[in-house]
Amino acid sequence: MTVMPDYNAMSDDDFRREVSAFFAAEYPPHLRFLLRRARWVEMKPWWDKLHAKGWVAPGWPREWGGMELGAAKMLIYMEEMERHGVARAPEQGITQVGPILMRYGTPAQQQHYLPRSLSGEYIWCQGYSEPNAGSDLASLQTSAVIDGDELVINGQKIWTSLAHDASQIYMLVRTDKTAKKKQLGISLVLADVKTPGITVRPIRNIAGHEEFCEVFFDNVRVPYANLVGKLNEGWTIAKALLSYERLTIGSPRRPAYAL
Repeated sequence: MTVMPDYNAMSDDDFRREVSAFFAAEYPPHLRFLLRRARWVEMKPWWDKLHAKGWVAPGWPREWGGMELGAAKMLIYMEEMERHGVARAPEQGITQVGPILMRYGTPAQQQHYLPRSLSGEYIWCQGYSEPNAGSDLASLQTSAVIDGDELVINGQKIWTSLAHDASQIYMLVRTDKTAKKKQLGISLVLADVKTPGITVRPIRNIAGHEEFCEVFFDNVRVPYANLVGKLNEGWTIAKALLSYERLTIGSPRRPAYAL
């Protein structure tokens, strides 16, 4: 078994040279500087290459197969990705779901989902926005009702990025409609996209790309064990998750590709 180097012990310049050389030599030229979201079928060979090298999850702890980069090294990694035009793979399992499960998930959830997210067996999409709950996310109405050891989910999500490529979805659902504040009574739940009752419908944008989707839930039954954290306390978890998301989408370099 290959031992992961301690990249934090390297100088920043040496680390940058190693990362830059790898991206320059190994990332497919035809996928550089894409002006659209990359699809999983395109990115899987690259994901497999990163996974084999141990570079899929630069921010994850080493115990979970990550590089455990410090802040400076993480910034270098991201800068070199962008400088070489490396497209973002469907990485929500790494940048969002993984950190949340490490913080709020049960040991069983961590043991099941983290290795599969790292390997690319599980690809995730985010079930947050709804037709009447976008920027006002706390107004979401997709419901989950407890029935024995299952949650029965009904409702709709929209603008779900690359849901048609995903195997799993993490979503916010309303589990208490009587809560006095709309931020209360919301829970975070995980589900397999192939669960009966889930329908994914792509949305074609003005450029002709299908990057977003609608996702419908019709009496979808998921195990209660798929609840992350405590019942009705999903809003706190959702805010934590979005804090991880901001770092990965806040760079000005990617919009500059179009210029």
